[in-house]
Amino acid sequence: ISAETPVSRRYQIYALGSLAEAYRKSGNLEEAEICYHCILTHSKSRALIAWESHALLGLAMINFMRMNNEESVKLANEALSQYEKIKHAWGIMNAKTILLLNTSMTHADIAAEADLCRAEAIAFAYQYNADKFEELKDKGTIDYFQLFFLSF
Repeated sequence: ISAETPVSRRYQIYALGSLAEAYRKSGNLEEAEICYHCILTHSKSRALIAWESHALLGLAMINFMRMNNEESVKLANEALSQYEKIKHAWGIMNAKTILLLNTSMTHADIAAEADLCRAEAIAFAYQYNADKFEELKDKGTIDYFQLFFLSF
């Protein structure tokens, strides 16, 4: 599958998401961005709100990696709003992670917010996110943030 592959089934969106995340993890942000935009287009046309939001999160992370924090925050907030509408706990937690990661770049004191988010992550049994909030609080950054809905 590639970004040029016609997407006719939900599974293909998932596969394209896995490809996008692999590209992002390897640093090939251009290819990852193409894939995420493809996911966004196909999920919007099928009213797949969760997948639309997942694509927005991927694009938010790409913009963060490019140090385009304003766009990253905009995309993460858009995803958060959609996740909240459908009560998608995993998405809410990950959007908050990306937003706090962006806030940390302004050198703002994020300790209290990181603690609140960590407690919420623990309540949902999202240990990976809880660990990332702790890392963010301790180091002021996260070495790498994996979007697990799109991993192999």
